[in-house]
Amino acid sequence: RYELWSQVERSFKKIDLHASISASENSLWREGYVANGKFPTNSKGLSAKANFTNYGFKSGLVYKITGRHFITGNVSAQSRPPLSSNLFTSPTTRNDVVAGIGNERIVSADINYIVKYTSLKCRLTYYNTFFFNQYRVRTFWSDEYNTMVNLVIKHTNVHHHGIELSLEKTVRSQHSFTGAIGLGRFTYANRSTLDAWQNTTSLALFSDRVAYLKNFRE
Repeated sequence: RYELWSQVERSFKKIDLHASISASENSLWREGYVANGKFPTNSKGLSAKANFTNYGFKSGLVYKITGRHFITGNVSAQSRPPLSSNLFTSPTTRNDVVAGIGNERIVSADINYIVKYTSLKCRLTYYNTFFFNQYRVRTFWSDEYNTMVNLVIKHTNVHHHGIELSLEKTVRSQHSFTGAIGLGRFTYANRSTLDAWQNTTSLALFSDRVAYLKNFRE
């Protein structure tokens, strides 16, 4: 992994501003230490490397209502590579990479009200985040096909939003009590598509089957 980043900050009497950008290059691969009898030429040793170029941008501000009361806001957009566990159709048996897999994209914003006193700190947050183009690989036994199946869930979009409240109360300067509570709603934002493969033969069972996940809880 290689990454470059840059950040700039400016402070004024009532407002602080900050912004940052980043760029990275990630390489992922699989190394099998034992040859699988079902895939003797495609299981042992190093797989081909999958390379992913990613970006990131974040900007925010702090508005100083008083010296103890603040409002902050942040927006960000970034991409990140898929998890290695979701990169291969069957990571435990062979080197086959999921066809068409790409970067996940994330767009997020949050706003916060912060109170800071000597013995009490409080933060109230509202956040709103979208995840685009997620890939997930799941392996399970299928009674329908009477075999282990590798299911690839493709092009999934997810929406997270909610509120959080945290408190920290200092008692007698040596002890403090902290507490937090959150309420959120995490839902699927589109209809994913599904591919399925037989785990022991790499036989394609079906492809591009629609999963009616939209608006269901994650």
